[in-house]
Amino acid sequence: GDFGCLNLWMGNGAAWQGYTRYATNLYMDTGATWYGYAENNDNLIMTLKNDAMWTPTTAGTSSLTESKVREFTGDKGYIYMSDDNAVNVTVGNYSGNTTLLYEHAEDNSIIGGTFTINNAAEGSAITLMTNNKGIDVTDWNVAKINKRNRKLYILPRYLQM
Repeated sequence: GDFGCLNLWMGNGAAWQGYTRYATNLYMDTGATWYGYAENNDNLIMTLKNDAMWTPTTAGTSSLTESKVREFTGDKGYIYMSDDNAVNVTVGNYSGNTTLLYEHAEDNSIIGGTFTINNAAEGSAITLMTNNKGIDVTDWNVAKINKRNRKLYILPRYLQM
């Protein structure tokens, strides 16, 4: 049968933990957080702005490996991709600017899922960010510089366009 559409506006530090299964318009602003995923195909239209954060994760409640977003608009929001139960994210149409946050291990491996964009609007941007764990930016020894560069080189592989 036909199903309705969930319109959810979150702001002022509001938090949601869970998933969406049906058509959803999600607007996150001013420090709002979502810890969850979109379960079915690409029924999610999402806006993430002004320090709002999404952690795409199943929180161990599902075997799902991918969350699909039909349309994503970013305006200085964050996506934390390194949760213990992180899922890969595929975005159909992307616009704006968003920061993807990744953790990395001592062996230079990136922890977390991939972020795939099928179509990006002109002028859109993604910033990839990781912590400085195991990265010594004060030592200019060539071997240490090479180790640091390997960690930073690996990060963009998690963004696919």
